Amino acid sequence: MENWKDIAGYEGLYQVSDTGKVRSLNWRNRGEIKELTLKTNAQGESQVELSKDGKRKTFPVAQLVAEAFPEVSPAEELPTPESSAPAESLPKPTGRAIHQLSLYGEPIKQWTDADQIRKELGYHPGTIFECCMTPQKSAYGFKWQYAE
Repeated sequence: MENWKDIAGYEGLYQVSDTGKVRSLNWRNRGEIKELTLKTNAQGESQVELSKDGKRKTFPVAQLVAEAFPEVSPAEELPTPESSAPAESLPKPTGRAIHQLSLYGEPIKQWTDADQIRKELGYHPGTIFECCMTPQKSAYGFKWQYAE
């Protein structure tokens, strides 16, 4: 069963599901609940635009899910606008060792988890997760993959 939670800072306006969907709770100020269309940025990451007090802001979907559902297990792949079937679950923010690689695939460092990367380098865990799920992606000038 799909679970929904309010998006932090947008409570009562938008919700994110544990399957990577985002919905408006007051679509076009009509009181309708409507699932929003996800877009893909230049790096191939799913993102969504939210609006509050007349200001629009774009967020990575992986970030919204990781913040709302820190207990969710990693998925085979993250949902993208092109995929009609949602992933079974989305990335967990900590717990799996991650390899940092050069863009040529050469090992650089093994991290205990994405939280260690965030603390030491300031890189967003959701971005790292997307790279781990899709090996051809890179972020912050590196490739990332889960340790076996």
